[in-house]
Parts: sequence; structure tokens; C-alpha cells
Amino acid sequence: MIAQKKTFLGLPTLLLSGLLSSVGAGQTSPQTEAFLTLPSCRNFVRHDDGRVLVGTNNGMNVIESDGSVHAFNLNEQPRDALIYDSEIIALAAYSIITIDQNQGKITGRFDTQSIKPVSNLLPQESPWAIGRVGHTLIIAHGTLGITLFDLRTRQLQNVIDINKGQKVKGMAQDVMTQNNDVYVLVDNYQMNPLKPSQEFRGLLKIDLNTRLIAARFSGLDPGATSASWFDETILISFGGMPVWKLQLPLTTTTPLANVAQLVTDFARKGHAVGHLSFDDDFVWSCHRPGLNTPNEPALYQRSTLRI
Repeated sequence: MIAQKKTFLGLPTLLLSGLLSSVGAGQTSPQTEAFLTLPSCRNFVRHDDGRVLVGTNNGMNVIESDGSVHAFNLNEQPRDALIYDSEIIALAAYSIITIDQNQGKITGRFDTQSIKPVSNLLPQESPWAIGRVGHTLIIAHGTLGITLFDLRTRQLQNVIDINKGQKVKGMAQDVMTQNNDVYVLVDNYQMNPLKPSQEFRGLLKIDLNTRLIAARFSGLDPGATSASWFDETILISFGGMPVWKLQLPLTTTTPLANVAQLVTDFARKGHAVGHLSFDDDFVWSCHRPGLNTPNEPALYQRSTLRI
């Protein structure tokens, strides 16, 4: 596996101006321009340590603040990725892949769980996303729950059972971390049509010290696929149709649907796909313009979306 390095050389003026139309004059940077002109965008856009990680069909692109792009070929489509010291940690279909950023080489592959053989995993038990607090990698592993992986020893540590005491199973879909706080997005896998109030859909706050669920915030609509967190704002995507905005702090007594703001002003055909990301100024996303069309990078001003 080789990391190919390239710099942003620009596109024809009309094409570039069209791509940047939703960004706003005077707000572009080498990093935003490089992102918007990437040839592909799959599964995730992640901000980490001043860099932007964007999934591709065969690996990912890492965009530096100066606009230079490092293309990492994994020969498979990663589901998520983040930065850890001098490494990139990527989540593939059933494994954690460690990549040396400097040499552009895969340095290891590790199991995401030790509960059952990979060949016996059901689709709803698959890993979907990762987050990190210190040296601990946190994996959203569907109905299996949350698995913890020590990035120093490269060993699996614990499994947090998100369905313990629940009458209907839920799936861990995404992980959000900020400082030492961890939130996990849970959607229902099964629904009880006779007693639909029994399924949990919402956010779990995880205590990494005790390896227990510290709080449950329920009341999401079904179909949540990904969640992102920046400062005191959380964005939850339902496959891009729609996107909800939540403001911290949350309360365990009020359903999330009652305090969510619907984000609808994307002003372009299609919808967001995969894990979106956001910062002080922009929402960064992979966007699908329509059926049978490739995903494309998209950037939206937070002020325009009123978030």
C-alpha cells in the first residue's frame, strides 16, 4: 500500500466557482478547495488534528491545512478513520487497519470483536464507526454493542452491552467523542409492532472509567445513520434525509424529537450520505445528487443552515 502525495492544482474557473457557490466568497481556503475537487467521497468525512479524512472506494484521502492531499490505497472501502499519533486508524468491514502516515504502509490488522468468528457475524452485528479517547479506540458494533480496543497494546479490552435490560435490540451506529466524553448513536434493529414504545432509539452517554452506560437520551425517530459533535452542537443524520440538530445539555426526561431542530436548507438536489463532519464555519459531507450518480464532496456554511 502506497500513500500518493499530490497538491491542489485547481480546476477550470467555472467548475470551481460552482463547487464553491455554497461556501461563500472570501471563506475558501486551500483545504476547502482541495476537498471540493476530490474525485470521490464515500462513507465518511472526518476532521482530526487539523486534517480532513475522506473515504474513497479503495481507501481514503487525507487533506492537510495547506491543501496538499495524501491518497492512501487500502484495496477496500473503509467505513471510518481517525488519526492517532503518526498513524491513521481505519475501520474496514471487519477489521481495524493501522497505517503509518509517513511511510504510507499498512502496519497491522486487528479484529474488532472477540465474541464470534467473523464468518458468523450477522449484518446488524457489523462495526460501523469509530471514535477515540486517549489510547482507547471505541467501536460502534451494531447489536453487539460497543467494543473497546487499546491502541498501545493492540488488544481488545471490553464489550459494553447496549442491550442489557432492554426488551428490544438496538444497533450502535456511530460514536462521538470530545475530550473525555463519549456518546453513542443507537437506532432500533427490531421493532415490536404491538408495543412500539419498548425499543430504544437515541444517544447513550458512556462512562469509560466504569465501562457502563451513564445516561440514556431517548426519543429519536427510526432510521438514524450517523452523528457528529462539535462544541455544544450535535447533528444526527437520517441518511441525509433529514438531518436533526440537538443542543447540549440534553435531558433524560424530554424526548429528543421534542428538542430537535430540523435542518432543511441544503439548497441543492440530493442528500448527504455517510458520516458528515462540521467545524466553526462549515458542514462537510459526501453528497449524492440522485440515483445512479456518484457521490461528490459538499461544503455548506453553518450560518446558512442556521446551525
